[in-house]
Amino acid sequence: YARSLICQMVVIIFYILLNEISAKFQVHSTQINKWKSIAREAIVSGFKGSGTKKDGCNQDLTDELYKQIGQLKVKLEWLKKIITQLKSYVTISIALGLLID
Repeated sequence: YARSLICQMVVIIFYILLNEISAKFQVHSTQINKWKSIAREAIVSGFKGSGTKKDGCNQDLTDELYKQIGQLKVKLEWLKKIITQLKSYVTISIALGLLID
């Protein structure tokens, strides 16, 4: 569905429920209309976003994940270095006949 159609449907639902909400919660219809305007703006802006905006929570998560990636890269490089040293040790041991079955 088109974004504007969805927004219009939500607005229609709000209009239908206005009297019911006002009576049930004993809230003046003016206050409900203010809330409706806020909700309408939030709904429209929710559909307009390009998806690139990050909130603080996602930014914190992203920062933590990048930190973990960095730590894992350091560990990987360390393991590669150790494996290279072990390979050379095994090669030297085999060449000298020091490796015992």
